Amino acid sequence: KHVMNSQFSVFLLLNSYKALIGCRDRLVANRVALENPMKEMEEFSSTTIYVSVEKVCHKVIEQTKKAIDTIEAKIMELIKNDKDLNEMFNRIDSIQGVGPVTSIAFIVETNEFKDFANGKKIACHSGVAPFSYSSGKRKGKAHVSHKANKKLKTLLDLCARSAILAKEEFQDYYHRKLAEGKSPMLVRNNIRNKIVLRMFAIVRDKSMYEKKFNSKVG
Repeated sequence: KHVMNSQFSVFLLLNSYKALIGCRDRLVANRVALENPMKEMEEFSSTTIYVSVEKVCHKVIEQTKKAIDTIEAKIMELIKNDKDLNEMFNRIDSIQGVGPVTSIAFIVETNEFKDFANGKKIACHSGVAPFSYSSGKRKGKAHVSHKANKKLKTLLDLCARSAILAKEEFQDYYHRKLAEGKSPMLVRNNIRNKIVLRMFAIVRDKSMYEKKFNSKVG
């Protein structure tokens, strides 16, 4: 009975996260939908028109940002109030390039990493693990699944870009592979994949991520 109650509590908690994250994502989309046209208008429109529109939209954008901050604070409050989830969050968040939004998204989308047997399956689900297809003697090029979770893939791309900018292991790996003639897109996807594998490993082993300065990765 205690186990069932615990599982039900986790179920409710994860669904609360999903609801809050869904609301946050919609607010972010609304903010971007307002900000992008404003940037274009600033570049091509007359000053008078821009100032008039900017005055109206600025208030909405600022209110939206505050709403996003409020939701993110609520999500973090829920996480910190749950010992196991807080520890899992801190482990994932310790990975180079990974931030709070990505950490929470992977915890929720993978059901605390319980719905996947290994990191490779999560990578496939996230659209960052290339796989090849063949028909008889004909072999195709490696590609990623079109059924992948696009949200996780987008977040992983942001993580990879951030990791490449840091003067640590992934930056070294990125430039080394480019020097070998690999395409930037391929190398960046490899980094996304490595990040997912690290997530699964540290959650499985219940350990913090150890950064490897100036070391070769893969």
